[in-house]
Amino acid sequence: MKLRNIVLATSVLLGTATVSFAATGDNMDMDASTDVATTPATQAGASDSLISPLTNTYSALTNKDNTWGPQDRSGQWYLGVGANGMAQNVNSSSGAAANFILGYNINKYFAVQYNQIVGKHFAGIGEGVINLSNSTMFTPYAAAGAGWGNLSGKATGAWDVGGGLKFELSRDVQASVDYRYIQTMAPNPVAGLGQQANAAGGNNLIGAGITWFFGGKDNTTNDTANIEDNGATTAAETTAMPTVDETKYVLPKGIQQCEGNFNLTKDGVACYTVDGDDVTVYLDTKFAYDSTDLNSKGKEAISSFVNFIKDSDIASVTVKGYASQGTTGEEFEVYNQKLSEKRAEAVADYMKGLGLDSEKIVTKGFGYNDTLDGVDKSDASNQRVQASVSAPLKEEK
Repeated sequence: MKLRNIVLATSVLLGTATVSFAATGDNMDMDASTDVATTPATQAGASDSLISPLTNTYSALTNKDNTWGPQDRSGQWYLGVGANGMAQNVNSSSGAAANFILGYNINKYFAVQYNQIVGKHFAGIGEGVINLSNSTMFTPYAAAGAGWGNLSGKATGAWDVGGGLKFELSRDVQASVDYRYIQTMAPNPVAGLGQQANAAGGNNLIGAGITWFFGGKDNTTNDTANIEDNGATTAAETTAMPTVDETKYVLPKGIQQCEGNFNLTKDGVACYTVDGDDVTVYLDTKFAYDSTDLNSKGKEAISSFVNFIKDSDIASVTVKGYASQGTTGEEFEVYNQKLSEKRAEAVADYMKGLGLDSEKIVTKGFGYNDTLDGVDKSDASNQRVQASVSAPLKEEK
């Protein structure tokens, strides 16, 4: 009994230390990549990234936001909880158990995790996990590992093997059905009640669980620090725009002239071009991976764009949503189509909030079928919403 308590206490302490290390490491990496010192605002953002997977559980389970779809979970930490039944086997009786998992996805195919089992019997197993497919909402997996177990009154070394089926609910949440066979490595000197003397204990663990994911290479916070700014500042990709005499014409207020490949900018932009007797204002708003949240630069661009529409009395605007293309396939195509539509709707809703008549706005989604020229189809600059409107160019009086 004392040994079991010591092992349980050690497991809890190790789990707590690992969670703390994961959170600190993520904040440090984010600060280094953005070259910005940690401030209360960035600390709050990191806190939100840890809390949001838990608060988004209901919407993920109900598919409220159409988030069910394939996920690449490379670089994500995760916490899981499950409810299980233990089916009697050699030298171990049936009963109920819960399990708690802390793990890390090395890439989309391989993960490592610690699986703590508590209930009528106890075990703590370090496992390696192989995800057998990532192309649909369902991901079959296999797992095996070693650690300790107390299945029949004595804590000793143990191993397990098993697998299951995961169901992708969102970038943050996953459900699963799971099976493990657990067996102790050393024999337990017990007899009677159908048990075998000096035989190892074994048990079947069958259950279901839910897992929350944190961080990763493409987090779903509403900033775009993960998007590389490979746009107009790259001289080789810059196309010269004709200079417009700002003293001669009435030009869009608060909007700069377009420069180079403006649609490859990091956070989004509203800019204008002049062609003959017309001035055209372009809107390009970027989104983080698997997100429909507007960033602050995007909101500024939309506000300037809406002001131009109002000032020019433009009859209608078509708001077009897009997604980046990773792995192809029917499930990915359907998922990204819905995502692109929701991005367009997010921009349209913000426009309405700025006072633009809803009857003037048309939204369309194009999925990943119309990516930008000059960049890879999977590049984050394709995670965007675009719109453009034109009006007659007027001379200053």
